[in-house]
Amino acid sequence: MTFSNKFATLRQPTHIRQFTNGCKSKEYKQNHPDYAQLTEHINDLFHHQPTYSDRQIAHRIQEEHSLYTTANQVQEIRLLHHWHRRENDPELREAARAETEQFIHQLLLEGQIRSYGRRQLITHLARKYGYRPQGRHVRTALKTLDSYAQLPR
Repeated sequence: MTFSNKFATLRQPTHIRQFTNGCKSKEYKQNHPDYAQLTEHINDLFHHQPTYSDRQIAHRIQEEHSLYTTANQVQEIRLLHHWHRRENDPELREAARAETEQFIHQLLLEGQIRSYGRRQLITHLARKYGYRPQGRHVRTALKTLDSYAQLPR
């Protein structure tokens, strides 16, 4: 199994091998003709599919767009464009929490998400608005904003 994987890259067209394996520098990768298209697909999947890992994003891009990429390349592009899964800076974390609370407050006022659970709300925000909230921010926003949900039934 590992023997065939070593030579899997040799079966790929030359321009794909040059983009994925033979790259000496990041400048070459960024100047590659498929780089802009790959970045666009990663951006779309990362912001609209909240539960996808880098490996799943790479797999979807290979299936749907026939662009060979790896999870490491997806992570490299994500981090280059500052598309993080979590923020380490406390000020940015607080800003993200406030933004999540604002999104949820607006949707609750419109009455669209009254019956949504936490996971469904995260998916709804990601797919419809391209916003990836953290689960704990959604949970606290729902607790503080949705007074109807706290009433005993």
